[in-house]
Amino acid sequence: MLRGYYTAASGMISQQRRQEVLSNNMANMLTPGYKAEQTTLRAFPEMLMERMGSQKLPSKNGGHIPLNARIGSLNTGVYIHETLPDFTQGSLNETGFATDLAIVNGELPDENGYLFFTVQNENGEVRYTRNGNFTVDSEGFLVTGQGHYVLDENGDPIQTSSEEFTVDASGAIQLEEGPVNIGIAYYMDKSNFVNEGNSLYRFKPDAPLHARSQNIPFQVEQNGNNLVIENGDLPDENGALFFALQNEDGDVQYTQNANFVVNEDGFLTNGEGFFVLSENGGRIQANGGFAVDENGVLQSGGDEIRMAVVYHQNTNELEQNGAYWQNREPVNARAEGEEVPFQIKQGFLEQSNVDPQQTMTEMMRTYRLFEMNQQVLKAYDKSMDLAVNRIAQLR
Repeated sequence: MLRGYYTAASGMISQQRRQEVLSNNMANMLTPGYKAEQTTLRAFPEMLMERMGSQKLPSKNGGHIPLNARIGSLNTGVYIHETLPDFTQGSLNETGFATDLAIVNGELPDENGYLFFTVQNENGEVRYTRNGNFTVDSEGFLVTGQGHYVLDENGDPIQTSSEEFTVDASGAIQLEEGPVNIGIAYYMDKSNFVNEGNSLYRFKPDAPLHARSQNIPFQVEQNGNNLVIENGDLPDENGALFFALQNEDGDVQYTQNANFVVNEDGFLTNGEGFFVLSENGGRIQANGGFAVDENGVLQSGGDEIRMAVVYHQNTNELEQNGAYWQNREPVNARAEGEEVPFQIKQGFLEQSNVDPQQTMTEMMRTYRLFEMNQQVLKAYDKSMDLAVNRIAQLR
């Protein structure tokens, strides 16, 4: 019976949080460039129920035979798994103001790709937005409504000096000292952007996973100092396995070219001096030579170190630099050439893509589901009241 309490309560909490997301969408219905957020519900892990019992044998010893009967699986409730923005392009609204800009997507090369204006937040970090409701501050810089600098394609703030300027379809701002290209960022997978509020998005690349912790099959073969990863049956057709290295700038890169050596300080490196990393992200010390077994465990001087064998589910999201790969950042859309077509419309704003009728319907449905779970909770409470105060009463 207590399990029913938790199931009904989890349903109420999930619907309450979903209602909060829908209410936020409605509140931002008129916010330029706002992208409606969607929630996904997920059930808690199933439990397998089994009835346990025994049957007495008709014998002198009176033994018992265990009898276990499988009842079936049981879910214990739901929860909000994640909240994802819907990046469908909103309609355009003509305002006539020179500082209002809108991006019109062309036929993008990746079905999940997306384009953004690049801005700089108050901490100096690059953020991305579709809200082109810009203005010019007291120092003549083009800024967002929150005072964040709008960046050009070189990552510098744009100084227009006045609100009277023109922008062509390619996003070039015509200034007295010459045209300046407004920064338009492109990334192949919009699911890697996290909403930070105020229509700003932060780029969060998918981190490669440790192959061992994900039970991804592989074997490592050693031939002298050369190591080779033999792939097993990988879960994604675009996935790949790599060794992890740390370059001279301290950045983590990935390689399948594993001709490693021990440097003069006793650390395992590749031919360019990049440090080979362990599963914990530390450098590997192998003073007295090393041997690596098929599980990627390095043995040196009596120590066993698990080498970092990482798996990335989509190699298209990695940027290749020679024999190395690293997480790819959003790129300047113009640098991709005609493959990433777009237009900038001056004097227009992209409206939010919130559908008020559908959102109101979803809010009513969410409210009804909350009430249903509430009634179930009340029924369990009444049953517990009878069980404790009436049935269990001593007379």
